[in-house]
Amino acid sequence: MDLEKLKGLRRNLLLLSMVELICGMFMIVMNDRSIEILIVVLGVTAASYGIVNFFAWLIKKEKDNPAPAVIIMLLGIIAGALLIVFAKRVTAFFTLIAGILAGVFGVIKIPNMASIKKAGFEKWWIILLLILAIVGVGIIIGLNALNDGFVPTASILLGVSLILGCAADIFAMAGTSSVQKELLAIEKEVDVEGEEKR
Repeated sequence: MDLEKLKGLRRNLLLLSMVELICGMFMIVMNDRSIEILIVVLGVTAASYGIVNFFAWLIKKEKDNPAPAVIIMLLGIIAGALLIVFAKRVTAFFTLIAGILAGVFGVIKIPNMASIKKAGFEKWWIILLLILAIVGVGIIIGLNALNDGFVPTASILLGVSLILGCAADIFAMAGTSSVQKELLAIEKEVDVEGEEKR
């Protein structure tokens, strides 16, 4: 793996770990309402997307058939309104989806771990353990999502899985940092040897 790819990976991991930490803390602190808030935000997003899509069509110079823009606007507004109005009633369903996504979120981190292992980071197995813990949390949430009163616990577990993801990314950054130092040292040795040969 070359230095530019490592630097890019480190930047992405830093940004992702900060987002994971903030979202994880939000899910833990607001455990009784966080999933309901997320559903409302999703509803607002859906309605906004429909309206913005329609206005984007309105300001186009070359207007084509209005039907798709109108349909998308209506579907976005209807879906958004339903999510906002029935947010409390669909929390169990969204908790189930969130559990599935937590498991998928853990699996998505495997390529980062594989890249860092391939690059030569010796403690890659710590990242693997964190990934397995995230997948485990996802399975626990998925199995219990439809139980009455599980939503606050699910929110805390989702927060924990995000913080575990943050920890995995921090370990991955440490791995890229150590590999980057090794690559720089090798480059210096090659430069010194090249100068000596001259």
